[in-house]
Amino acid sequence: MAVGSSFGDRVRRWAYLGVSGVVALGLTYHVLAIFEVVAFVRHCRRVRPGGFAPTVTILKPVAAWDGRVYDNLLTFCRQDYPGFRLVIGVKAADVAAGLKPAPGFASCSSGCEAELVVCDRELAVNPKVSQLLQLEGAIAGDIVVVSDDDIRVGPDYLARTIRPFQDPTVGAVTSLYVSRTAPNWAAAVEALAVNIDFAPAVLVARRLFGVKFALGASLALRREILAAVGGFGAVGDYLADDYELGRQVLARGFRLALAPYIVENTLPPMDPVFLFRHQLRWSRTNRVCQPVGWFFSVITQLFAWTLVWAALRGLDSWGRAVLGGVVAFRLAGAYVINRELGGLRSFWKYAWLIPPKDLFSTAMWALSFTGRRVHWAGRDYLVFADGRMRPATRRKGPPPAH
Repeated sequence: MAVGSSFGDRVRRWAYLGVSGVVALGLTYHVLAIFEVVAFVRHCRRVRPGGFAPTVTILKPVAAWDGRVYDNLLTFCRQDYPGFRLVIGVKAADVAAGLKPAPGFASCSSGCEAELVVCDRELAVNPKVSQLLQLEGAIAGDIVVVSDDDIRVGPDYLARTIRPFQDPTVGAVTSLYVSRTAPNWAAAVEALAVNIDFAPAVLVARRLFGVKFALGASLALRREILAAVGGFGAVGDYLADDYELGRQVLARGFRLALAPYIVENTLPPMDPVFLFRHQLRWSRTNRVCQPVGWFFSVITQLFAWTLVWAALRGLDSWGRAVLGGVVAFRLAGAYVINRELGGLRSFWKYAWLIPPKDLFSTAMWALSFTGRRVHWAGRDYLVFADGRMRPATRRKGPPPAH
């Protein structure tokens, strides 16, 4: 018994020391995240878009037409930019049901040429890429911008996004995004995950490794590079089409840049099932794209690790004090990050959700390793190790050839 007890004490002591180290790393990461957010926002404020204005085509694949999406589209056609095309892909089912509100772009800026394209074919496994393939023929100009339908921007978005292309080594420019409103508590959890977790993680990754990623919220590419990689068809089988396009740009010797602009991700009302499915898809997408980095990102789950650390101390007075201090630090850091990025306008209304949201994020990290099924646009898909996917309803077998 004495030997067993001694062995158990050693295991407990090593576990305590290991968890203490992870907590210290987590604290260091979150301090760095705050620093990177503040530095990036200050950089954005210093940037002034100049006279650089190549011709641009913006592609907007619309998953489902509604008033929120229409309002988002209007912000893209009201750009302070001399000449650009806005090509909007709508699904045949939405057209058959009648587009409400009715599309009218009379208020577009003088430099905008807006066009609606009905996407009535299924050309790729990825539903977004399927629409992009049907918009590809409408591209004109030097730069192609792809942006999701839930994104809203200001009038200086395009000029700021195009600015990094003045450097001929830049092949693509992507944009950070935040959510500023939350229609209900589930959407608030999503917004907090975007604003205080994802956005700072992108900036820390940029500091440590450079820009090695592309985000679907806004991705601008040189037209000749898009053609060189084979167009959108080259990523039609992939879950993370934006990431794959960025990878193709890097493979051709060009750089990826982060635009000095933050776009807004508008959120619809969500129920818990939608939130769970979306966060699980997001987690499994990250696991597929960056398996090593995603695995080690568990050290950023500061609240969960501090709970484990306090439990190993038996929740004694010191353990409870440190746990309380970490919660206070997390709330204060989240406030600073959200304020600097221009995130949720009613931050303190939802601040109480941060500790449970952190535990939810830890659970999503763990669940990302337990399967390869994701739910997207009303369908289930199976995702493979190389990032390709197929409908889950198909007969089991090897993934389709690329």
